[in-house]
Amino acid sequence: MCLNGDATISNEQKDGLHLEFDISNTRANTVLELPYLYYLGYDITIENEKISSFESDNGFVSIQIPEDIESAHIVVQYKGTILEKVSYVISLIALIGFIIYIIKGRKLNERKDEIIN
Repeated sequence: MCLNGDATISNEQKDGLHLEFDISNTRANTVLELPYLYYLGYDITIENEKISSFESDNGFVSIQIPEDIESAHIVVQYKGTILEKVSYVISLIALIGFIIYIIKGRKLNERKDEIIN
């Protein structure tokens, strides 16, 4: 998990796209590789301060510790990108529109059947 530098990692808890762990005795510029494939949209915090991520040479999410840290708690969550969230909203609107189209089509067919009979 540690690609470059020194760090002691403990209390690792992983649940799907949520990872929490503690680090201690970490030197500045230490690079940690996390057990997730790299995608945009990860939210990584060290003691509630956001830190940026990047793709490692192995294709995993990596972070660089900016300063010497005696001990800290790191939280990694996949929150998604803005484009992903917009696409979900557009898909939901399209689904609702399709359902309305089907309901109106059935009502129109029922009216035509009543007129014919």
